Amino acid sequence: MFRDILAQDQLVFNDFIQNECHGSELCFANIFAWKNYDKLQIFVNDNLLIIKGKNFFFPPLVKNVDYQKGLDFIQNYCEEKQFPFAIYGVTEKFLPLLKIKNTHLTPHPELDEYLYNAQDLVTYSGKKFHSKRNLFNQFNKLSYEFVTYQKTMRNDIARLIDEWASDNEQTYEKEGIFALLDNIEVINCFCDCIIIDGKVEAFTIGSSLHDIGIVLFEKANTAYPGIYAAIVHLVAKKHFQNVKYINRQEDMGIENLKKSKLSYNPSGFIRKWHLTYDFETQARNIYRYRFNDSLDYQEFFFSHKIKEAHYLESNKIIKAMLFSRSQKLIFHQQEIHSKILFALASHPFYEKQGYMKELLTKLFTEWFNTIPIITLHPAISNFYQHLGFIEFDFLPLVPANQSLDDNIKLQKIAQIYETIASKYDVYEKREITRWEEIQNELMLTGGKISYLKDKEKIIGYLINDGEEITEVITNENFLVKSNNLLRIINLDYILRACSFIPEVSIQVIDNLIPQNNILIIGKTKQIKTMTIAELSKIIFKNTRFLIPSHY
Repeated sequence: MFRDILAQDQLVFNDFIQNECHGSELCFANIFAWKNYDKLQIFVNDNLLIIKGKNFFFPPLVKNVDYQKGLDFIQNYCEEKQFPFAIYGVTEKFLPLLKIKNTHLTPHPELDEYLYNAQDLVTYSGKKFHSKRNLFNQFNKLSYEFVTYQKTMRNDIARLIDEWASDNEQTYEKEGIFALLDNIEVINCFCDCIIIDGKVEAFTIGSSLHDIGIVLFEKANTAYPGIYAAIVHLVAKKHFQNVKYINRQEDMGIENLKKSKLSYNPSGFIRKWHLTYDFETQARNIYRYRFNDSLDYQEFFFSHKIKEAHYLESNKIIKAMLFSRSQKLIFHQQEIHSKILFALASHPFYEKQGYMKELLTKLFTEWFNTIPIITLHPAISNFYQHLGFIEFDFLPLVPANQSLDDNIKLQKIAQIYETIASKYDVYEKREITRWEEIQNELMLTGGKISYLKDKEKIIGYLINDGEEITEVITNENFLVKSNNLLRIINLDYILRACSFIPEVSIQVIDNLIPQNNILIIGKTKQIKTMTIAELSKIIFKNTRFLIPSHY
């Protein structure tokens, strides 16, 4: 569908770019320069020109059809390919056209482009350009040539780029510069150089789009005072006499670059935004991509379920997400605060890139002082163990030959739970308000709570959420591995609560929570190194848990 960009596509862009400049993103020379770095590709037919980057789109270009056709194309592609929906390079010209529900526009001030009156840079006239005139006059005393780029200058320009990059710690522009220079006869751009003592000491690559000149790249050897003021003026005088404005692009939030661009007295800015879905819409999409729940349950989850949302995002794009609910645990007769995690998922485009680990690390750091332990009932096995989680309990099976009675009283269910749970070392504390929350959720999902009976005797209860059995509590000793996981967040707290003293001293390694990297003094001076997961298994080896909540 999308294909690589060729130099000959200049003609395609000429056919679609029919209005005044909307920012440098849609200048073909700029696109061609950055096509490899940003993994830019295009889709083009008689009516649409769509530019896709590695994780974004530029505003679609259309002709002879409604603009919505271009937006529909992008939205459909994102849905079909599970690709992030993000449109970058949105300028004021596009704002009235981007009519998409559940979206959010975010300003990008570091990408705002500096706009100058062309005649200001052509003439350097007036008081506000006094310093630039002085710098240019100072440079003008040198013996130099201002010439059009020739292929014989290629190696010299490479040298200048390398020297400039070593001072500015930026090397990613070089490929783009030579992509343009090697195709300069085909692409609508120019390159001019300042030659001193036979060497290229400054160059500018630029282009134009309707009534705006665009400076794409500009490098100079600052060992020659005034050389930047000189090349800015010389290029403007040679190429931009007949345009209204010169776009010298953004400062990328770099303070020195901002100071330099402001020194040329911009007349205004091309403001930039990017468009994304709002966070809830993104979260709903990720949930839909990752889980097989019914549409009714998905609607319940986002509209009614009690939860806290946690997102790892960049530029308003969710890369990983999870949800949590606070729960109270009775931990060896002490009440502690805990969290249960659920619906952990990365956007398919960002999976296996460490973003879930990054999100968990961020949350664990935030929770360290208030949450000693967390639990998780994962949808997949063997993923979270390398993050310090361990399996921790067995839960009752549904007894054979049982009968169910749906005519329950919530207070009675709470009493059954409390009676059974109090026999455990660690269990979830459920007040009647929590039971009311559970019942309300079940009503919304078509689920129910039923007594488990052996003949007429109540032996426990069962919860079905409308799709599956999610909880069985009974006095019977029919147990099955639950796949519940726990993770120690505050190790020092757990050691004190458990009165844990090891046989040998233990140096703990916790790759996610540095505060847990402690030395636990044991009964002997021998020191053994253990991961937080290995230690957790020892601490909880004989601990009986009852934490049945899955979410």
